[in-house]
Amino acid sequence: MNIFDDLGDPLGTPAGAALGTVLARSRRRRAAHRSAAALAALVAVVTIAASANALIGSRSSAVHVVGQPSTVPARTPTTRVAPHDTIPTQLANGSGPWSDPALTITPRSLGGVRVGMSQTDAQTAAGFSFDAGGDGFVYPTTLPARFPHDYVGMTGPYGNETVGCVGASLWAGSKTSSQTISTPEGFRLGGTVQQLKAVYGSRVRYVAAPSSGMTTNAGYVVAEPGGYLAFVVGRSLTNWLPPTNRASGFVVEIAGSKTANPMSVRPDFGPNSCTG
Repeated sequence: MNIFDDLGDPLGTPAGAALGTVLARSRRRRAAHRSAAALAALVAVVTIAASANALIGSRSSAVHVVGQPSTVPARTPTTRVAPHDTIPTQLANGSGPWSDPALTITPRSLGGVRVGMSQTDAQTAAGFSFDAGGDGFVYPTTLPARFPHDYVGMTGPYGNETVGCVGASLWAGSKTSSQTISTPEGFRLGGTVQQLKAVYGSRVRYVAAPSSGMTTNAGYVVAEPGGYLAFVVGRSLTNWLPPTNRASGFVVEIAGSKTANPMSVRPDFGPNSCTG
């Protein structure tokens, strides 16, 4: 029931006009209150959501310690390098079997074969049977194609011989060798005399070719803390004749020994002392 049903048209009177104004203001106030309430509710929802996100983030980045007011930052995971990302020591220093693509020659060793080993132990270290030899030198004939001629010189009483020197030389089939033989200082078999002098400087001593003997090589000798290295020089990688100019030529053989005369052939270690 409308309160104005019995009053006719109350708004047509001055009192009715005043009453309409009051009612209109009342409706505007109620609408404003509803808008303010809605805005306040929206702000509250946004505030609650922001607080929840902050709480979740703090829990994921910190570890709460019971009984302590502070938090301890979570540990950052570390990344480990897989073992296969590292270079094996054996490959790095060239001390592996003679089938390896790179070997280091020193006065005391060629790859894993060391001066002082028995022939049996040397064969085990080389990974090959020494199935050929002569004049005190033994070597394998089954090395991969285009490998240098790797060998050892045996010394000592019969039946109790040990490795007295080690060596590697180029031949026609290995002039483009697929195995690298190098000294600890970095000089490689097959390098030039100029390269040899650049590596060793004044430490190299020239030894002229003898007029006679089982071998008549010319070359250079370097004294090392552990013994001697000898470098046989040829006119080319396949011509072992001594160069006419001793400042030219190529190193076609490198040999090492810890004594001056490992094979008891010559008084001093040189290009003709260990030529397997």
